[in-house]
Amino acid sequence: MRRFFTITFLTVLLAGFLPVSYSHAENTFTQVFNAVPYAVSLSNNLDNITFNYDLTSLREDIELVAAEIRFSQIDDSEGDVILKLYPQFGDTIIGAISGVNSGEKKYSFIEDYLDIEDDSVSFKIAVEGIEEDSSVKIDDMRLVISYKIIDEEAPEILDSIVEDITEDSAIIKWTLSEDVGGVVRYGKTSNYTKNQSFEEVEVVGLEDEEKTEAYSYSTLLLNLSPGTTYHYQIIVEDESGNVSKTQDMSFITEFDGLPGVLGVEESELPKVTNVRGELFLNDENYEFEISWDLLSGEGVEKYYIYRQKNAEPIEKYAEVDGETSSYTDMDLEKYAEYTYIIRANKDIELSPKSDQLKVKVVDENLSTDETTRKYIDVAKVVGFVMAVTIFVLIIGYFFGKRALRFFKEVFTLEKKKNPLKDPDFIKKEFDKSND
Repeated sequence: MRRFFTITFLTVLLAGFLPVSYSHAENTFTQVFNAVPYAVSLSNNLDNITFNYDLTSLREDIELVAAEIRFSQIDDSEGDVILKLYPQFGDTIIGAISGVNSGEKKYSFIEDYLDIEDDSVSFKIAVEGIEEDSSVKIDDMRLVISYKIIDEEAPEILDSIVEDITEDSAIIKWTLSEDVGGVVRYGKTSNYTKNQSFEEVEVVGLEDEEKTEAYSYSTLLLNLSPGTTYHYQIIVEDESGNVSKTQDMSFITEFDGLPGVLGVEESELPKVTNVRGELFLNDENYEFEISWDLLSGEGVEKYYIYRQKNAEPIEKYAEVDGETSSYTDMDLEKYAEYTYIIRANKDIELSPKSDQLKVKVVDENLSTDETTRKYIDVAKVVGFVMAVTIFVLIIGYFFGKRALRFFKEVFTLEKKKNPLKDPDFIKKEFDKSND
């Protein structure tokens, strides 16, 4: 028996230095502490044992929920055996259980005998009713503490960046003040249609008096569309349910191998400004002429025109050289709505996005000059019709008058050829004969 106790005691001294274990569910956490000694054999010769738990690994900002001592009785014992639990100092019985049968056993509701502010706590188990030359072997002595974290401060999102943007993927990285979980929400609008969890990358150092380290995270977004604006938001939640989230942020995927980040990347090129446009109708085909102010003195090599038709993805649509300040889009459909963005290019550098230029292809949006031109064309047609009408009326009047005169002369001639039929002529001739 002494050999068993000696071997067990030495084994337990080593086991007591094993790491404590943790688990949690729904904001309630459980931490298990191994006892020193870890196992013992109680008998008439050794009817009680004091064991200690090191609590230095228990965090300070907690609220104790429950505590219990658990152990295993290795084999059955003889007699009406009772195992009683006491504080290390004192005669108050915390709990009493039968030690007759082997199995897993525990003392519950011992939280009133714990002071979690202390670095350690000790208890004593005493055996009663054990018979001569009998023993009770106890193993796996452990203290199980359940608690909640007292934390009302939400984790802080220190920074974020988008890296390694391709036509169909992007990596979002950010740094947090706490090691917590969360999700990245993203989509083609700020309504966010997809969620993606993230993984911790590394612990980074901070030059801050209050916070000396932070936690860097990242997530890889896949199956993206090229030349498309994506909105995203980072949401994190700590163990106490405190939530932090960023504002809506966005980036644009590459198109045709060219970087497309909007509002994220740093660029020395200024933003293209004064982007304007005019809608024309040319031989029943609609055209939209886009103009902008040149970035003089910046060494711009090209200007890229990005176009979006209705709700389709925005794409790099055309390019002009760095000395050109306009572009005419001749591939338009009536009643469609188009959005344009202009960006300057120098080497591998792109300027920030210009303000968006939108146009809907309807006659009401035709430029003033074009509308005037249409009115002039209509006036020309009306004028021509009126001129022809007047000409026809004049010709008709002229020929009508000639025809009337012709028929009148013919009628008069007929009268002269038939004087006998004229009563006045006969009367005059008769009067002449009588004279």
